[in-house]
Amino acid sequence: MVEDIERIIVKCSKLRDVFNHLNRWGFSISKCNSFSDCIFWLSVQNGWLNNLHCNAVYYNWKDRNNFVHNGMETSAVFIALEAISMAAISFSNAVDISGKWGVNQLGKLLDVHWHPPPPGWIKFNFDASLLQSYKGGIGGICRDSKDRFLLAFGYPITHWDVSKLEMLVAISFQNVLKDDMMKYDGIIIEGDNANVIKALQDNMVHKIDDLRGMFKDYRNIIFNCIDRKCNKLADLCANYAIVSSFIWDDLVLNKVSLSDLVGKNIVFYFFAHCCPPCRAFLLHIIEVYNKIKEKDDALEIIFISNDEDEVEDYMGT
Repeated sequence: MVEDIERIIVKCSKLRDVFNHLNRWGFSISKCNSFSDCIFWLSVQNGWLNNLHCNAVYYNWKDRNNFVHNGMETSAVFIALEAISMAAISFSNAVDISGKWGVNQLGKLLDVHWHPPPPGWIKFNFDASLLQSYKGGIGGICRDSKDRFLLAFGYPITHWDVSKLEMLVAISFQNVLKDDMMKYDGIIIEGDNANVIKALQDNMVHKIDDLRGMFKDYRNIIFNCIDRKCNKLADLCANYAIVSSFIWDDLVLNKVSLSDLVGKNIVFYFFAHCCPPCRAFLLHIIEVYNKIKEKDDALEIIFISNDEDEVEDYMGT
């Protein structure tokens, strides 16, 4: 087997496994069929993706040499993790967004699914919601590489600029960070507004505001802009926060104070995670609820699930 440049950069089966892991974690790496295709793909990507791609190729080639000369090799998962870590460190310790970005929303993002972070990392998704009355909410959710729920929070706020609100929610994450969330190797911060993601990344690079000190305990930090459909749970937190602030570090929320319900109109919503229309309808309920609450505060909706492990399963999707 001839070890030429096309095999090293394109044809290597293990390198393709590395790219599979990176794509599973939300990084859009193209598996090209030829060296010329690879060069063209790299020419239209941003600096972060080029950096990640080149690190993956280098560490895979280094692993191949170690196997040939010493009989030892590492897994594709480990190579992918090394590539991410080195790309994050080499890219000014704060990397650019991992997808293409336009004025506000990524125009060429095709993936509409939330991806878990790499093993040993956590992912923080944030969003903001703003009504015509300028009543708004900011919220976020944090999960680990196994889709496990770590934290969700939200705060009501009055403002007129939703982009400013999204900046606030990213920075307010420091107020809810728990000590055991500092043990991870890295953190991926995701939002669906490309301008906000770019501004956050610039703040990290130029050491502006308190953002750099906020994440100083993490060796690797990645800012990633995603499609809105990948950010539904953060959007749900932001909408819920319009009417009530909250910090959840678990999903056992069975207790409802009866005194909070006296004199109010109560709607019981029976739900099952196994029912796709139920999951889709939940977002519409939140939207209608927020509109009604602007005019009439005497309404509450009680969520009742028929699943045994309902909420935790839902938060992991």
